[in-house]
Amino acid sequence: MDGCFSKTTSTVQALTLLGRFEKLNIPRLNIEDKYAKILHQYGDEVEEIRKLYQKHREDPPIPRNMPPVAGKVTWVRQLAQKIEDPMKIFMVYLQVAVLIRHPNEQDLLVNFDPYIFEVIKEAEYMMKLDLEIPDAAKVLVHSRDKLKSFHSQMLLLLEENNSLRAEIPSIFTTLLGPSLKKVDIALRPGLISHTWTSLSLPSYFEQVKESLNELKIVVKQVNDIKVIRIDNMLKEISETLLCDLPERTPWTVEEFLQKMEAYCKEMALEINKMSQVVEDAVKELVRIFLHKAHVIEEPVEEENTLTLEVDCKFKF
Repeated sequence: MDGCFSKTTSTVQALTLLGRFEKLNIPRLNIEDKYAKILHQYGDEVEEIRKLYQKHREDPPIPRNMPPVAGKVTWVRQLAQKIEDPMKIFMVYLQVAVLIRHPNEQDLLVNFDPYIFEVIKEAEYMMKLDLEIPDAAKVLVHSRDKLKSFHSQMLLLLEENNSLRAEIPSIFTTLLGPSLKKVDIALRPGLISHTWTSLSLPSYFEQVKESLNELKIVVKQVNDIKVIRIDNMLKEISETLLCDLPERTPWTVEEFLQKMEAYCKEMALEINKMSQVVEDAVKELVRIFLHKAHVIEEPVEEENTLTLEVDCKFKF
């Protein structure tokens, strides 16, 4: 690949060759590095064209057998063509979907070439020199701030999507499938129909934000219930002592039996209260998952209530 690029003599040739290699989807070709070098090469070419134009604009070289005026016009058009052709190729990279999937991990990625902003700088520079640029490039220059805003918004939305999914406990991933699917549906047009020049991008961002906000609420709900009302309660139950021993003075057997029976009854009530909190939390989780799945919930039978009975009778 490097050998092929060393033989190219212009930005257009280099871009065309790179496009062919990119279609091969061969890993480790360092495509982005090549784009950076091509863009740098393009900047050098524009600078050389500027110097050439400044040097000969009063008396440009005229092709053989061509009238003076027509020859001057032809010379200017040839210079403009050298600038416009690479610009048109760079512009193609804005007519792509705003999202792509990673070929291996299937994660969503923002489909934006950062060198587009360098192309905008080149176009602005050319406009300052009163050089003609394609109409699409003019639109791009005037839309620079909007394009930067779109790029930033898309990055933030994907970051929030990945962050929310990372907060979901693995045991809830399947149960939250309907909520996750809603986010996937909202994001899907970014893989297919929305490009960086689409007029509908703002409304697309709003739809994605809305679906992410709904997911954020339900993830916080289930995480709070799991941590505070289930995990903490189970931890407290596991740490509950079922045997109370004297601190200083030893007990007789009768005292031990009496105190232990009273203590066990007390702890049994406490454990039953905590187990009831856990059960209520699980029921609430079930209601949340059913609601998000749009399933009609059946009433929970009271006889299924979880209780814990402790036998406080001791036999010797």
